[in-house]
Amino acid sequence: MNKKIKENHICCCSGSCCGGETTEIKRIAKCPVCKKKGKSVDYETARGILKKSIELDKNKKFFLCINPDCEVSYFTSDDIFYLKDCSIELDFKNKSKKRYACYCNKLTYEEVAKVVKETGNTSWPFVVKKAKGKINPCYCIAKNPFGECCTSNSFKKAVLESGARFKGGCK
Repeated sequence: MNKKIKENHICCCSGSCCGGETTEIKRIAKCPVCKKKGKSVDYETARGILKKSIELDKNKKFFLCINPDCEVSYFTSDDIFYLKDCSIELDFKNKSKKRYACYCNKLTYEEVAKVVKETGNTSWPFVVKKAKGKINPCYCIAKNPFGECCTSNSFKKAVLESGARFKGGCK
């Protein structure tokens, strides 16, 4: 595994979405199947996405394979977990049939497109509330495959796919 250190800026909410950027040091590794760069995620993220019946070693470093064509979801230095091992579908993988724009609120890409087309509003709280009637508490670290706030990945992608311009963040 390539253990090069790189600085990443992420927005990962802990209940109050997008309070600002934090700087963390992340390890970089390549997926053992597709050989593309993976994204470092916390144990809590892998545990939240992978089926509960799968035993995970809390002491291992987990990575998400971000290649949309690869069957791998997460991997460690000596474990490979496939899409079939996940309790939900990963929105960015090409094989996904149900794509969530917000995992905490189970908001689909289709629901985002409908609200954006009807209202023109691309604000995360507005879209979630309009589509779902309420906003559930965020727990992105365990519900989003990246372990980050959806506004930096899946929600943003859903807005862009709807044809609208993404204005950013949770406000």
